[in-house]
Amino acid sequence: MIRSIIRHVLIIPDGNRRWAKKNNKSLKETYKHALLAVTTKLIESILIENKVKILTIFIISRDNVLKRKAVELKPIIDNEILTFNEWMRNEKFRRAGIKFKFIWGNVKLPRKYIYSAKNLERSTDGNTGPTCNFLAGYDAESESKNAIKKIKNRKIKSLVPYLALNEPIDLIIRTGGEKRLSGAPLLQSAYAEIEFLKEYYPQIKTNMIKKMLLNFGKKDRRFGV
Repeated sequence: MIRSIIRHVLIIPDGNRRWAKKNNKSLKETYKHALLAVTTKLIESILIENKVKILTIFIISRDNVLKRKAVELKPIIDNEILTFNEWMRNEKFRRAGIKFKFIWGNVKLPRKYIYSAKNLERSTDGNTGPTCNFLAGYDAESESKNAIKKIKNRKIKSLVPYLALNEPIDLIIRTGGEKRLSGAPLLQSAYAEIEFLKEYYPQIKTNMIKKMLLNFGKKDRRFGV
């Protein structure tokens, strides 16, 4: 069997609010734990320990921004800003040369959020290690529309190089028990393996993810051949 090489992982974190309700936690403390503890550990595990080249995390969707009330968005926005600032000072990330990049959607996010995100990007701009992408206010349809505008009348073989996220995805991991992609990158996911976990995002441990990466390496991926 040929060992499958995993280059790009997408994580769709889901279940934070259900976990908060089940465990009688506030949304503020839930998102703080999900970002500072869980997401930080996953970045370390996937990019540094398991040497995956690209990790993309769906941190806030277009529908989140457009459909949720301000009181629900505030703990997400505030804790993501807090976490971006912490990651700029993270010594493990610095030594590994992780490059952070934001893939923006067509929705308006708070100025302080964009400022903090761009500071994180600038602080790692010269890094040459693995890449960690964040999908912020993102949905796949808007990204595809933007790519089509760039193409105009050019003859192309693939739309993917014109997308904001232009690397094919090998493995998608969604937490929280729901079995859907919810606006995640579609064209990039054409041949992705998909894992749906019943655990809510705050419950995720690095050994769960490591097991999936190992299982991926055992797959014989034929891509229609």
